Amino acid sequence: MVWMGDVRVWFVYAVITLRSTADGGRRTGLPTGYHPQIETAAGNVWDGYLYVLEGDTIEPGASGMVIIGMFRAHMSQRDEMANGMSFEMCEGTTLIGRGIVTDHYLPSSELAAAVFSGNAHYVREVLRAGADPNDLAVNGESVLDIARRTPLARNRQELLDLLVAAGAREV
Repeated sequence: MVWMGDVRVWFVYAVITLRSTADGGRRTGLPTGYHPQIETAAGNVWDGYLYVLEGDTIEPGASGMVIIGMFRAHMSQRDEMANGMSFEMCEGTTLIGRGIVTDHYLPSSELAAAVFSGNAHYVREVLRAGADPNDLAVNGESVLDIARRTPLARNRQELLDLLVAAGAREV
Protein backbone atom coordinates (compact mmCIF):
# COMPACT_ATOMS: atom_id res chain seq x y z
CA MET A 1 0.00 0.00 0.00
CA VAL A 2 1.23 3.48 -0.79
CA TRP A 3 0.75 6.06 1.96
CA MET A 4 1.00 9.39 0.13
CA GLY A 5 -0.29 12.79 1.09
CA ASP A 6 -4.04 12.74 1.49
CA VAL A 7 -4.53 9.29 -0.07
CA ARG A 8 -4.65 6.63 2.62
CA VAL A 9 -6.77 3.93 4.19
CA TRP A 10 -9.31 4.22 6.93
CA PHE A 11 -11.76 1.78 8.42
CA VAL A 12 -15.54 2.16 8.57
CA TYR A 13 -17.77 0.22 10.95
CA ALA A 14 -21.17 -0.33 9.35
CA VAL A 15 -24.37 -2.32 9.31
CA ILE A 16 -24.99 -3.65 5.82
CA THR A 17 -28.04 -5.27 4.28
CA LEU A 18 -27.62 -7.37 1.17
CA ARG A 19 -30.22 -7.58 -1.57
CA SER A 20 -31.86 -10.95 -1.79
CA THR A 21 -31.13 -13.21 -4.73
CA ALA A 22 -34.78 -12.84 -5.85
CA ASP A 23 -34.34 -9.03 -5.90
CA GLY A 24 -31.23 -9.18 -8.10
CA GLY A 25 -28.64 -9.67 -5.36
CA ARG A 26 -25.87 -12.23 -5.15
CA ARG A 27 -26.47 -15.97 -5.01
CA THR A 28 -23.81 -16.46 -2.33
CA GLY A 29 -22.92 -14.62 0.85
CA LEU A 30 -20.15 -12.09 1.38
CA PRO A 31 -17.14 -13.39 3.34
CA THR A 32 -14.31 -11.52 5.01
CA GLY A 33 -11.91 -10.57 2.23
CA TYR A 34 -14.59 -9.60 -0.27
CA HIS A 35 -13.75 -6.41 -2.22
CA PRO A 36 -16.91 -4.39 -2.87
CA GLN A 37 -17.02 -1.04 -4.59
CA ILE A 38 -18.43 1.49 -2.12
CA GLU A 39 -20.47 4.34 -3.59
CA THR A 40 -21.39 7.34 -1.45
CA ALA A 41 -24.39 9.63 -1.82
CA ALA A 42 -22.03 12.16 -3.44
CA GLY A 43 -21.25 9.63 -6.17
CA ASN A 44 -17.65 8.84 -5.22
CA VAL A 45 -16.66 5.20 -5.60
CA TRP A 46 -13.93 3.56 -3.53
CA ASP A 47 -12.47 0.09 -3.26
CA GLY A 48 -13.25 -1.62 0.02
CA TYR A 49 -12.08 -4.68 1.88
CA LEU A 50 -14.81 -6.34 3.92
CA TYR A 51 -14.34 -7.83 7.40
CA VAL A 52 -17.43 -9.72 8.61
CA LEU A 53 -17.64 -9.30 12.40
CA GLU A 54 -20.15 -12.04 13.23
CA GLY A 55 -19.95 -15.43 11.55
CA ASP A 56 -18.18 -16.31 8.32
CA THR A 57 -20.46 -14.60 5.78
CA ILE A 58 -23.47 -12.34 5.38
CA GLU A 59 -26.00 -14.12 3.22
CA PRO A 60 -28.20 -12.55 0.49
CA GLY A 61 -31.21 -10.81 2.05
CA ALA A 62 -29.55 -10.66 5.49
CA SER A 63 -27.95 -7.86 7.52
CA GLY A 64 -24.74 -7.85 9.52
CA MET A 65 -22.03 -5.81 11.18
CA VAL A 66 -18.84 -5.27 9.19
CA ILE A 67 -15.70 -3.22 9.09
CA ILE A 68 -14.75 -1.98 5.65
CA GLY A 69 -11.19 -0.98 4.88
CA MET A 70 -11.54 2.04 2.56
CA PHE A 71 -8.62 2.01 0.14
CA ARG A 72 -7.43 4.69 -2.29
CA ALA A 73 -9.73 7.12 -0.52
CA HIS A 74 -8.92 10.81 -0.39
CA MET A 75 -8.94 12.27 3.10
CA SER A 76 -10.80 15.31 1.79
CA GLN A 77 -13.77 13.02 1.09
CA ARG A 78 -13.93 11.17 4.42
CA ASP A 79 -16.96 13.18 5.58
CA GLU A 80 -18.97 11.25 2.98
CA MET A 81 -18.52 8.20 5.22
CA ALA A 82 -19.21 9.91 8.58
CA ASN A 83 -21.35 8.28 11.25
CA GLY A 84 -24.94 7.90 10.08
CA MET A 85 -24.14 8.26 6.38
CA SER A 86 -25.53 5.70 3.96
CA PHE A 87 -23.72 4.04 1.08
CA GLU A 88 -24.24 1.42 -1.58
CA MET A 89 -22.15 -1.68 -2.19
CA CYS A 90 -21.71 -2.73 -5.78
CA GLU A 91 -20.20 -5.60 -7.71
CA GLY A 92 -19.26 -3.88 -10.93
CA THR A 93 -22.43 -2.05 -11.94
CA THR A 94 -24.73 -4.32 -9.91
CA LEU A 95 -26.09 -3.04 -6.60
CA ILE A 96 -25.68 -5.85 -4.06
CA GLY A 97 -26.43 -4.06 -0.81
CA ARG A 98 -26.66 -0.91 1.24
CA GLY A 99 -25.10 0.17 4.49
CA ILE A 100 -25.09 2.76 7.25
CA VAL A 101 -21.85 3.93 8.88
CA THR A 102 -21.87 3.45 12.65
CA ASP A 103 -18.27 4.42 13.49
CA HIS A 104 -14.81 4.67 11.96
CA TYR A 105 -11.13 4.39 12.76
CA LEU A 106 -8.60 6.67 11.11
CA PRO A 107 -5.07 5.30 11.53
CA SER A 108 -2.30 7.84 11.99
CA SER A 109 0.32 5.81 10.09
CA GLU A 110 0.67 2.92 7.72
CA LEU A 111 1.89 0.74 10.59
CA ALA A 112 -1.23 1.61 12.64
CA ALA A 113 -3.37 0.68 9.60
CA ALA A 114 -1.50 -2.60 9.14
CA VAL A 115 -1.87 -3.53 12.81
CA PHE A 116 -5.57 -2.59 12.89
CA SER A 117 -6.14 -4.76 9.80
CA GLY A 118 -4.87 -7.73 11.79
CA ASN A 119 -2.75 -8.85 8.84
CA ALA A 120 0.63 -10.11 10.10
CA HIS A 121 2.12 -10.19 6.59
CA TYR A 122 1.18 -6.52 6.05
CA VAL A 123 2.68 -5.60 9.46
CA ARG A 124 5.92 -7.44 8.58
CA GLU A 125 6.21 -5.59 5.25
CA VAL A 126 5.61 -2.17 6.80
CA LEU A 127 8.19 -2.87 9.52
CA ARG A 128 10.70 -4.05 6.87
CA ALA A 129 10.12 -0.78 5.03
CA GLY A 130 11.37 1.09 8.10
CA ALA A 131 8.25 1.95 10.13
CA ASP A 132 9.02 2.93 13.72
CA PRO A 133 7.17 0.51 16.04
CA ASN A 134 7.17 3.21 18.75
CA ASP A 135 5.43 5.99 16.84
CA LEU A 136 2.27 6.87 18.70
CA ALA A 137 -1.16 7.26 17.17
CA VAL A 138 -2.83 10.68 17.22
CA ASN A 139 -4.59 9.81 20.49
CA GLY A 140 -1.34 8.63 22.13
CA GLU A 141 -2.14 4.97 21.56
CA SER A 142 0.75 2.59 20.81
CA VAL A 143 0.70 -0.08 18.09
CA LEU A 144 0.69 -2.64 20.91
CA ASP A 145 -2.56 -1.07 22.18
CA ILE A 146 -4.02 -1.22 18.66
CA ALA A 147 -3.01 -4.89 18.31
CA ARG A 148 -4.72 -5.71 21.61
CA ARG A 149 -8.03 -4.07 20.68
CA THR A 150 -8.48 -4.58 16.93
CA PRO A 151 -11.48 -6.78 16.21
CA LEU A 152 -9.80 -7.95 12.99
CA ALA A 153 -6.86 -9.92 14.40
CA ARG A 154 -7.12 -13.62 13.55
CA ASN A 155 -3.91 -14.34 15.49
CA ARG A 156 -3.47 -11.53 18.01
CA GLN A 157 -0.43 -13.13 19.66
CA GLU A 158 1.42 -13.27 16.31
CA LEU A 159 0.85 -9.52 15.86
CA LEU A 160 2.06 -8.75 19.38
CA ASP A 161 5.13 -10.98 18.95
CA LEU A 162 6.04 -9.26 15.66
CA LEU A 163 5.77 -5.81 17.20
CA VAL A 164 7.75 -6.69 20.33
CA ALA A 165 10.48 -8.34 18.20
CA ALA A 166 10.68 -5.09 16.20
CA GLY A 167 11.21 -3.13 19.41
CA ALA A 168 7.71 -1.86 20.25
CA ARG A 169 7.47 -0.71 23.87
CA GLU A 170 4.60 -0.04 26.24
CA VAL A 171 3.74 3.64 26.70
